[in-house]
Amino acid sequence: MLDAIRLGPADDATAVTAAQLRDVVTRLVRAGQWQPGDADILVVMDSGYDVTRLAYVLADLSVELTSKTLYWTRAPWAARRSEMSLRRSSSGMS
Repeated sequence: MLDAIRLGPADDATAVTAAQLRDVVTRLVRAGQWQPGDADILVVMDSGYDVTRLAYVLADLSVELTSKTLYWTRAPWAARRSEMSLRRSSSGMS
């Protein structure tokens, strides 16, 4: 239902995405796939979208936006030296 659009350097990715989503919702309503009183349309996106801004821009539509979030953790082998020394001292290693 969405076409891939190549963005130029001056394009605002969130504005383009909002316009695309608005178009899809409009088409769903026109096709009778959503009517007032129905549950909100759930839009699920991958990480990388500014979901907070999209929700603000699309606040007049009956949509719920959700997005995968990235959770960055440090690999266990990349512990800080202070953590390593604490591990050694608590395990009885010197």
